[in-house]
Amino acid sequence: MSITVGMLSADDIRNSKVFTALGGFRNGFDTPENWVYLMNLRNHARDQPCMVRVPEVCNGNQQTTVLAHYRLSGVSGMGVKSPDVIGAWACSACHAWIDTNHSDEAKVMHLEGMVRTINALVKGNYLKW
Repeated sequence: MSITVGMLSADDIRNSKVFTALGGFRNGFDTPENWVYLMNLRNHARDQPCMVRVPEVCNGNQQTTVLAHYRLSGVSGMGVKSPDVIGAWACSACHAWIDTNHSDEAKVMHLEGMVRTINALVKGNYLKW
């Protein structure tokens, strides 16, 4: 029998390079409750609702939604993206707006979108508090 959590089955995890690198069953990863689940949050953003929701900018087109990484000194920089969990689902219009608008308002809207995105991932059982 194979247990499936999120997008990966128990066999997928057991055979993954990350699971092996973490020591597999030898380091306490012997039950599903102790497993580290990995998913591609960038791919998962596809077809999700825009969470940034810039008034008079958002096109609401879920087919254009991507993961918009939040830029933060010490976390990201030249050629280094922040981790995927530090991002918001954004439609193409909102993503372009936050990439070109560096005001405090844009930063706050991006952060609010990130909180909405994390909340949606928790409610969907993709992240656990």
